[in-house]
Amino acid sequence: MTFRLLRGLIRQAPPPLEDPLTVRELEIARLVARGHTNADIAVQLTISPGTVRTHIQQGESR
Repeated sequence: MTFRLLRGLIRQAPPPLEDPLTVRELEIARLVARGHTNADIAVQLTISPGTVRTHIQQGESR
């Protein structure tokens, strides 16, 4: 049962994105999903809050 279910999911997987998120955009998206603020993320990644906002905007536009 589980094997058939997994095979079905593999066949139904969406095609890869033509323009996937960058490593940094993905890292920031994960931190946002965990509830971190832009200021928290900026401190953690040693970048400015403006740069965090830019990465979020670029990721959302993809």
